[in-house]
Amino acid sequence: MAKPLSSVSRVFTISRGLFAPGDRIGLVPTLRVEPGELLDTVTGARHSLHEQAQPAMDLLAPGIGAEEWIVRLLHQGADPVRISQMVEFINTIGGFQVQRAWYVRAPHALHQLASFVIGFRPLTLGRRYPATLLGFFSAAGRALKPVLLAVPVAAALWYGAGADEVAVVALTGALALWFSVAMHEYAHTLPLKANHRVIFQRGLRLGILHRRGRIRQEVISALAGPVAGAAVALAIAPNPAGWFLAVVHLSSLLPVHSDGRAMYLSIRSART
Repeated sequence: MAKPLSSVSRVFTISRGLFAPGDRIGLVPTLRVEPGELLDTVTGARHSLHEQAQPAMDLLAPGIGAEEWIVRLLHQGADPVRISQMVEFINTIGGFQVQRAWYVRAPHALHQLASFVIGFRPLTLGRRYPATLLGFFSAAGRALKPVLLAVPVAAALWYGAGADEVAVVALTGALALWFSVAMHEYAHTLPLKANHRVIFQRGLRLGILHRRGRIRQEVISALAGPVAGAAVALAIAPNPAGWFLAVVHLSSLLPVHSDGRAMYLSIRSART
């Protein structure tokens, strides 16, 4: 007979590593539950809800404990695999708000790391930030946190070893990375000011969720981000690190990247 899962294991496994038992979860304010669908008030998207998803969304709307949410869905006969799929989908659109006690964060992070080591890939929480300068710097800082924490340590070691110039390049490069990524994304939103928009961040991924604008707006938006990012990188780090970052920003105008693809598709749609 299979041994029943502990509270921690059940919540962790069904949520694909996203939640801990003590978490309080809910939907972000920009998602609205309606009969048979989930409305994204930012993008205007209407996501159809199947019969098991509707009660799940109804429970999430006012906020609920993560463990209670999963237990109630299981008691209603929901399939654990279906619950996992719902969690993954909502997370891909940055739809969850998660409140977690500070003393749970370290054990949960270790649980995620241990699971990753044995081949289970935990989900990374997708977040929505307001499209303000503070929101852009906060989102970019969270996405780049490992680099922004590691570089000063490496720079201190280089400085201690007498490699002063390398340390300066590393530090200015890290600062340029943070500022240029934030301004890259901020510049995308300037032509879209009339539209609803939020920042989406999950892991290293950053993007703008918004309703589609006019073709001219979309083209200018796609172009503005890489140009602004490259300019800021060179202004902060006029050295090899800055030049490298500028090339990376401008390379996103190639059709294989999201900015270039968005610009190409907008221009093509204007011609048809």
